[in-house]
Amino acid sequence: MTPALLSSLPKTLQDQLRELMEQGHYKNELEAIEAAVQAQIVRNEEQWIKNKIDSSLASGPSVPMDDALGKRLTAEGLRRAKNRKK
Repeated sequence: MTPALLSSLPKTLQDQLRELMEQGHYKNELEAIEAAVQAQIVRNEEQWIKNKIDSSLASGPSVPMDDALGKRLTAEGLRRAKNRKK
């Protein structure tokens, strides 16, 4: 990390970053920043999945899968895929 970027962090974060590096959690500032960004990406993905589950649960009761429904869903998926290519 450039000194300018490091110095733009609040002093408390700079101190915590240095402490984590001294404890051996990270080799350098860049590694710590990469880990923080990756952790945020994972949190965002987990929240997206949670939102999808919540909206699915709120959409109403489930429907048992049978051959007719499977064929209908397959046909619908193929139709959508074909329309997406246009």
